[in-house]
Amino acid sequence: MKNKLVHLGLEFKCFNLKQDRPVKVMIKGLPACTPKEDINFALSHLGFKILAVNQLLKGNKWPMPLFYILIANILETKEIYNLTTLLGTRISIERIDIMDCTTKIKL
Repeated sequence: MKNKLVHLGLEFKCFNLKQDRPVKVMIKGLPACTPKEDINFALSHLGFKILAVNQLLKGNKWPMPLFYILIANILETKEIYNLTTLLGTRISIERIDIMDCTTKIKL
């Protein structure tokens, strides 16, 4: 369908269905020096399909102990909220709501 619209030169917009969008979570509690690869490996080993791991930075480019994780939206993904430890450290996991973020930015 997309190729046909492009071929006809029509303007269009695409969006993912809610069940196809990745789940976005924030992991708090890990040391700022934790390598992203270790987090990716540990979560993958627990059965999660990790799409991306990013660490948030302060304004001066120093790493913060906050990790932004994108997880494929499958049935097992909901179990991520039950994790209390990762890599031998107590953690907390919070869901990121894009609507909340845009609302805060507009205020």
